[in-house]
Amino acid sequence: MSKSEIVRLQVEIPKEQYAELQRLMQETGTRTIKDLTNNAFTLLKWAIKKRREGASIVAMNEKQKTFVELGMPILEVVIPDTETE
Repeated sequence: MSKSEIVRLQVEIPKEQYAELQRLMQETGTRTIKDLTNNAFTLLKWAIKKRREGASIVAMNEKQKTFVELGMPILEVVIPDTETE
């Protein structure tokens, strides 16, 4: 494994949002904000890939046979690749 150059990222968020991050970390057993960020980054990359493939991102309740599509402005601007449709 080659060493990558490390870049430090600093953000400012409201205290309420920080408290929500802490709750998410506790709920998922995530130890660091870096780990939480890496997981969020992985999920976003996957969602963008699926949108490029023409897929919708949904949460499905198999018991109730219902689903809800995820609506996020960042995903709405992703243009499906016409070669994968």
